[in-house]
Amino acid sequence: MVKNHSVKLEPYKGSVTRYTCPQCNKRKEFTRYIYTATGEHIADNVGICNRADKCGYHYTPAQYFADTDGGKMPAPAAARKIIIEKPSYTEPDILKGSLQGYEQNNFIQYLIGRFGVQQVQQVLSRYAVGTTDAKAVYERWQGATIFWQIDKAGKIRGGKVMQYNRHTGKRVKALDPTWQHASHSYCKNTIAKQDGYNLKPCFFGEHLIKGNTKPIAIVESEKTAIIASLYLPMFIWLAAGGKDGLNADKCKAVQGRKVVLYPDLGKGFEDWQVKAKLFGFAISDLLERKATDAEKADGLDLADYLLQYELSEFINQPQLPADGEPIPAVQAQQQAPERNMAALAATIQATPITGKGSQPEPEPQQPAAADWRNELTELKAFFDGVQLPAVPIQVEHGSTIVNLATYIETNYLTALAQNGKPHFETYLNRLRLLKQYLLQYERV
Repeated sequence: MVKNHSVKLEPYKGSVTRYTCPQCNKRKEFTRYIYTATGEHIADNVGICNRADKCGYHYTPAQYFADTDGGKMPAPAAARKIIIEKPSYTEPDILKGSLQGYEQNNFIQYLIGRFGVQQVQQVLSRYAVGTTDAKAVYERWQGATIFWQIDKAGKIRGGKVMQYNRHTGKRVKALDPTWQHASHSYCKNTIAKQDGYNLKPCFFGEHLIKGNTKPIAIVESEKTAIIASLYLPMFIWLAAGGKDGLNADKCKAVQGRKVVLYPDLGKGFEDWQVKAKLFGFAISDLLERKATDAEKADGLDLADYLLQYELSEFINQPQLPADGEPIPAVQAQQQAPERNMAALAATIQATPITGKGSQPEPEPQQPAAADWRNELTELKAFFDGVQLPAVPIQVEHGSTIVNLATYIETNYLTALAQNGKPHFETYLNRLRLLKQYLLQYERV
């Protein structure tokens, strides 16, 4: 029976491998299933729409075989040889030629207006961001941004071209992203592909991995990676290029490293939860916990959250310590803004946890205290159920807590993330002490 033959989704090799969805009729958004042995398509309507949230069409091979009583396998004589091609690379001069014209670059001008020239210069020193040639492209692509993808070996895989509104920083979604490989190749209406060019995308920012021991954070969009790198520089920020851009081929570049995923809200989080387990990554649920139902429906991402705050409120935040080192305590006497504390809590909560898919260097064994998780659960339930004082309180001499809710969350997340490590029992003790104080406070 045909249904016993191996099938898979057709690998991405440019726009020629993406089709019009039979349900929503959106061009270049439909991925078809193929027979693994021959590379032949199963049927025109057997595949999945990439617009999972807005369309959701998915007609599987199993459904097709059931509907057609086994389908029809192409004859062996029609089989074509499958050749695994190596990626093609873009000439460095093409990339270098685009690293100018920033006064015309809508995305860069938005960043300058928001963060200032100095901060944007730091971004441009890290990431390869170019500008389309205004004299060579259609009017709609003038001032567009080229996000160059450079792999860990320093080879240029190609440049993803997207257009932005310079006032809002939002992507112009009426224009589907395109690619540049050769001079002015982005002029074409669809994803441009130089003759014989084998496009194999890598992570945006992948070149930053080499020689850098910081933990790695992966988001969906290039814009989010750039903005997050300004607010939270304790990570190497990479972009997968979309919800479906996190795949096994790309993840080879971060194998053995500490990686945390920051997917967009909604379907992105659900899909990346599965991939986190598959690749042995950690995943942050910070947005899922903080977002409203409306924000989840809109697919809010980390950049949307960070842009609510001024960058100055995140600068000089405590950096993530090396494994086993204590996290510096926040000075309770100072009235730190709640958003500042939230940022610190987010980075602590998102400390990557090595999964089965990673192979990090062995760490020195440390004596472990008792498992704190049950006690932390009880403490959290207590704090959730008690009326917190609205005024600053002094639990210990010389230590005033200004924002109790943030204080509780920060210490709870730290203790939970570092469960059982003696150096971090201080954070658990703070919660124990606060509970005793509140019990006495209620009796007064």
